[in-house]
Amino acid sequence: MPQQRKIYGGELYSKENIVAYTGDLHDNPTVYFVQYGEDGQKTYGHITQDHYYDKFNIGREDIKTNATYKLVNEWSEDEGLVSREYVNGKCFHESRSEHKLVGPNDEEVREILAKAIDHHPGIKKMNMGDYVSEQLDLIDEENDLEEQLGRLADLYDEVDQITAQMKEAYPKSAEDLEEVKDNLRERIEEQYDIIHEEFVEQQQNQKSRFNGMHQPMNASDKPQRSLHTKVSAKQDKNNSKNNQIKQRRMTL
Repeated sequence: MPQQRKIYGGELYSKENIVAYTGDLHDNPTVYFVQYGEDGQKTYGHITQDHYYDKFNIGREDIKTNATYKLVNEWSEDEGLVSREYVNGKCFHESRSEHKLVGPNDEEVREILAKAIDHHPGIKKMNMGDYVSEQLDLIDEENDLEEQLGRLADLYDEVDQITAQMKEAYPKSAEDLEEVKDNLRERIEEQYDIIHEEFVEQQQNQKSRFNGMHQPMNASDKPQRSLHTKVSAKQDKNNSKNNQIKQRRMTL
């Protein structure tokens, strides 16, 4: 089953708000969006379509608003001409190449770039708290309890994969990232336990309706073993830790 995503930031991430792109126009360019407010504020973000850290840095950047936002090309001694984004005079994001502006009459270019909007509807997975919340909501909408258990086990594994990449990219934040991962996994475990209880009850009810017929009860064993084995392998956590997710946002 293809991974489901919810549309994030649809008001900003629209064709009319495309202002620039970096990379090859015909090979997964990064697309930049800006929405200008009447009060002088600028709401901005970009969609990354190709990146070395594919597990966490592909998709829609979390949206921010600031009147001082600037997108400029500047010279770098190491990389040559590169695109940089500034807020309050400080660079918070540097691309690997220069950007090309998209003017009001560049309709053909805009149409090509707008494909990124449909291809990448969701927020980047580096925003792990938002991503896990999104996925838990989507899983909750699934009617098949066994399917929910399998998807929860997959999400549990994915959080570990995302964290591993982020720790490689941000080694100084490794301890904080590990704490975020543990809290998110606890949240997934809680949802798993609730659904598993419902699934067992459902199976028992079905068995009682067909008294005398042998009903295999091992359909959920695989996702159950998969998750519970990983849970038992975790180190004991401090009992004082609560279940609130500490939102951590990392920006390249």
